[in-house]
Amino acid sequence: MHAIDALHRDLKLKQYKQNPYIDYSEEDLDRIKIFVNSIWYNLIHKNYQEVHFSQLLDCPMGISPGYFTTIRKELSFGNRFSDEGMDDKEFGNIAGNVECEVIEDMEVLQYEIHKPIDCDVIAIIRYTIIVSVSGIGVPLLLLWARDYFLNIGCWNNLILLIVLAVFLYSIVMAAKHTYKHFQKKESIKGKTYNFKQMVNNSKHEQKLDKIKKHEDAFREFPDLSTVTILPWRPTEGRVMQFFCDVEKPDGQPFGGNCRGFLRSVNRKFKKLGITCNVGAECEFYLFENDDRGRPTRIPIDFGGYFDVAPLDAGENLRRDICLTMEQMGMSPQHSHHESGNGQNEIDCHHAGPLKTADNVMMFKQIVRAIATRSGIHASFLPKPLPDQAGSGLHINLSLYMDGRNLFEGDIAPDSIAGSFMAGVLAHSRELTVFTNPLPNSYQRFGCDEAPRYVSWSRQNRSQLVRIPQVKGDNCRMELRSPDPACNPYLAIGLVLAAGLDGIENRMVLSAPVNKNLFDPSMAEGLGLETLPTSLEEAVQAAEESEFLRRVLPEQLASRYFTEELKRCEALKHASDPVEYERTHYFNAI
Repeated sequence: MHAIDALHRDLKLKQYKQNPYIDYSEEDLDRIKIFVNSIWYNLIHKNYQEVHFSQLLDCPMGISPGYFTTIRKELSFGNRFSDEGMDDKEFGNIAGNVECEVIEDMEVLQYEIHKPIDCDVIAIIRYTIIVSVSGIGVPLLLLWARDYFLNIGCWNNLILLIVLAVFLYSIVMAAKHTYKHFQKKESIKGKTYNFKQMVNNSKHEQKLDKIKKHEDAFREFPDLSTVTILPWRPTEGRVMQFFCDVEKPDGQPFGGNCRGFLRSVNRKFKKLGITCNVGAECEFYLFENDDRGRPTRIPIDFGGYFDVAPLDAGENLRRDICLTMEQMGMSPQHSHHESGNGQNEIDCHHAGPLKTADNVMMFKQIVRAIATRSGIHASFLPKPLPDQAGSGLHINLSLYMDGRNLFEGDIAPDSIAGSFMAGVLAHSRELTVFTNPLPNSYQRFGCDEAPRYVSWSRQNRSQLVRIPQVKGDNCRMELRSPDPACNPYLAIGLVLAAGLDGIENRMVLSAPVNKNLFDPSMAEGLGLETLPTSLEEAVQAAEESEFLRRVLPEQLASRYFTEELKRCEALKHASDPVEYERTHYFNAI
């Protein structure tokens, strides 16, 4: 990772008192990035050990205040920086020595630099011994000089001066090293920069020319608010990870940056004064491995919905997963056996859209790592067993305005919550290729509590959108079609964009369908739309969508549709479709 990458990509200046975001132009943001990058570049290459920031970017690079306090306790790495940048350990040394706080003047960046401490406990001991020896040696040497050099006065004076000099020097050096040992740092420099002055000043661009020549086709900017330690890795030489945003080398947004897409959609809600909370309920299967450690299709148990041991053989594994989630900063909410044999579900507490999408990615990583450690294969394939329930990724959404949950109580058809739901329902068919991206995904629809029809109701699990019978902050809408194979950034971002389209166009929510739609006969005569029955149909619906052409970057949409159609063709022309699915999806998803 290059030193230049140590800057959070989203440089949004936040006023400390008034809260609203100040949007700088893209050109201004580029200049600010270059300026802050140049500071980091100079600090790292000058080998400074400690950097104290007080600045405005929601703390440096998007890090929440006090986060480094935790990191500093867990990371202890050497101070080894090179001209080519930093590896993970070297980056950890900086992270472990940064302290930050938000300051009231939100347009000023301040930082202090501290050089490495020249403090040696061995030196303290050494000089203390010299002091002790000198203290005893002074009178002895004086007596010796008096007896043997009594007639030579100059020798007497010279020896006395030498011994006294050594004695005093040793006292001073011992005191100096002791003082540094307890003080721990020595501040040598402090500067303050004003962003307004730097926005129109491009001289700092020249400082990064020698770095840019090493860059590849894209640049990754770490979001250091996502830094976390991997608990399953060895405690010696700890490993940490974080999510990144992707940009072009010239700093322009990259159309395929899915985190950036989700962030941009969330900002639109913020401009309307609406706060979005998103939660995810993720289901997965646990399978046995064979004697050579390869996954089989044999589930680890034959338990059913909410079964307990001994029918539920995965409760200890789910407990380990939940404890690991907590170690990585996540908040597991519910954990239980699902209806399929060997099927499990763990729900994470709701959070902001981007945080929840990150959590889904981390959750899948955690489940695979803990399962592999236990000699078990975890699969997030939507329909791994044809005679068992499929695995879903139910997305729960709630909207807050002026501190009030808009999904609480009755939902009027023309209310904000009603229009949001209407938008999600109206665009659900064209979103399906993003929420259900595999050919296998479409085997799940219409059975075992997976929806088939575009409809909504309260408490009815056969509907595409369900409103659970809960109160307070738990009031929400639940979208039941997505599955764990989806890209959570695109899935959540597009669902929010669909709801926002409903709000902006004042769509009116249709009447609820209070029938059991798992029975196809109950849907007859209702005129309900159905979700796509295949991936090809889902791609076609998306390609014809005017809504998607408006909200998705053209480059991203075009490439996505192309890759999805390649999946269809590859499976269709495979000599053994079952083996192809096992190799490419069951073993990998």
